[in-house]
Amino acid sequence: GTRLVKYVELVLSCQTMMEPKFQAGDCHVGWLVMEAFTLMRYAQTKDGPVAHEGVELTLDLPSSWETGDPKIQADEVRVGKVIYHLVHNAVKFTPSGSVKVTGSEEADFVVVTVEDTGIGIDPADQQRIMEPFVRLEPKSYRGLGLGLSV
Repeated sequence: GTRLVKYVELVLSCQTMMEPKFQAGDCHVGWLVMEAFTLMRYAQTKDGPVAHEGVELTLDLPSSWETGDPKIQADEVRVGKVIYHLVHNAVKFTPSGSVKVTGSEEADFVVVTVEDTGIGIDPADQQRIMEPFVRLEPKSYRGLGLGLSV
């Protein structure tokens, strides 16, 4: 079961990465953030790479975000994947401590911030994390290095 799901996710991620077309439309950022956060909270209770019971997950969003606001024009699937992978990596690489997801609207911008007390990324490697198949983490962590590039 789990292995098949991983393969399906990989194929879908590769397809999305190679697909040049964006499906621009209404993108409900609040719902995407809450979905990613809820998935990570659930995943913490299961046996897997983000099963860190000692990690405190905190969500701090404006109340209007619970109704889907803010709404932007973007590819909702891709924006959702970006938010999911940021939250997933924060939880995955924080064996203990905290992960905080916040949202705000500043002028004409929607800001989603993911802060954690995890292992961090060496400043020299920060540009490389968006490249496909780049894995900076110790080999004991699972993954192909596709998450942030997708």
